[in-house]
Amino acid sequence: MTARFNLPEIEYISSDVEELENLGVSTFEGLIGTSLNEADPRRKLLQSVAFVASMLANNIDFTGKQTRLTYAQDDYLDHIGSEREVPRLEAQAAEATFRFEVTNTSPFTIFQGFLIGVGETRFETKVDTFVPANIGQIDIVGRCVESGVMGNGYLPGQINQLIEPVPYVAAVSNVTESFGGTDREEDDPYAERIWLSPEGFSTAGPELAYVYHAKSAHQGIIDVAPVTPSPGRVVLYVLMEQGALPSPEVLQKVSETCNDKSIRPLTDFVTVAAAERVHYDLTVSYYLPESARALQSYYQQQVTDAIRDYHIWQRSKMGRGVDPGELYSRIQQAGAKRVIVEPNQFISLGKHQVAFERTINVTFGGFVSD
Repeated sequence: MTARFNLPEIEYISSDVEELENLGVSTFEGLIGTSLNEADPRRKLLQSVAFVASMLANNIDFTGKQTRLTYAQDDYLDHIGSEREVPRLEAQAAEATFRFEVTNTSPFTIFQGFLIGVGETRFETKVDTFVPANIGQIDIVGRCVESGVMGNGYLPGQINQLIEPVPYVAAVSNVTESFGGTDREEDDPYAERIWLSPEGFSTAGPELAYVYHAKSAHQGIIDVAPVTPSPGRVVLYVLMEQGALPSPEVLQKVSETCNDKSIRPLTDFVTVAAAERVHYDLTVSYYLPESARALQSYYQQQVTDAIRDYHIWQRSKMGRGVDPGELYSRIQQAGAKRVIVEPNQFISLGKHQVAFERTINVTFGGFVSD
């Protein structure tokens, strides 16, 4: 286990089996006044006892760490969250906006639970919607009937099957990409929200309070940047996992959460927006050492993975400037001998901006001597 929040590692009790064996042997030798060699049956017995003691010590250390927010996992973390009234966010269903083509000459209602399909996946309308006469079309938000990521990523027009045709509805299809479906909140982001939770106690509108409440609206949110362009006005910029931009439905959830009268200070005017993308282009050339020739494909894949991981790192936080030096370091750690990254210039970003790759040209230059 690794400590969270950049805190130093702690150990409640040592579980080093060699240390425990040495302690047991030295204590025994002191009691009987003789030395135990490696072949002595009594030493073998003490080694067995030391092994069992090591397992017990490991369990004690683990149990102690599970009482700390920096280490707690799974149900242990849920108990810490419960003590601070911060429950883990459960899985959420993907949502999309659907356009209904209607032919009614008199008003009618599209009821909650109206089903629209794509393959084996089903979406349903969230609320009862009154449809005025002769309107032609109406947009309604729907959600996937199953929670999780399975409903994400359907492009506009792909979800268009009328599962249960009803009078007056001629056709229906999504006009926004389905988005926002997430699995149950994982340990690390949940621990971060628990850590931030004391900020939510204030009603004075501190920056981290807005971060905490916005992240609590949807577990797919990876970063929030509160900005005050003018006195009394707050804009919450939101970034999703993998550097994705939030859907209108996610932005609406954040807005509803942070504008709740129990959260928003009376004098604040709060709006929500997607993070602003700043695209960057890079040209990368790299060489491998001669000793890597026999494993060329392996090292080239390592370099490819390093570049992919760099892109994810670069777009996982707003305000993180474009840093070619970070890419250079990652490629070298992947085994490359000589690396050239152009333009080799750091680009600073605003608090609400996120870097996103556009054109990345990668060239393998060959082999160089070790």
